[in-house]
Amino acid sequence: NTFVGANLENANFKNAELWFADFRGANLTNANLSGADLRHAYFDNADLSNANLDGANLEGAILDNAILTGANLKCINHPICESG
Repeated sequence: NTFVGANLENANFKNAELWFADFRGANLTNANLSGADLRHAYFDNADLSNANLDGANLEGAILDNAILTGANLKCINHPICESG
């Protein structure tokens, strides 16, 4: 799954399986990624402002220079994830 530079504002990826998906430079503002399996996904320079990552599995995900302003970071398996 390659979404490099895509405009995915308000996209709904709830509970999607997106292992190794490439979201580099994508606009994911207000996207619903809750419960998604995003293991080893690439989010380099992606805009995740106000995105919902509640319960998303980010094991091994790359988030270098990602914008996380206002994002729900109640995800799992990544250092950016906030606990309960």
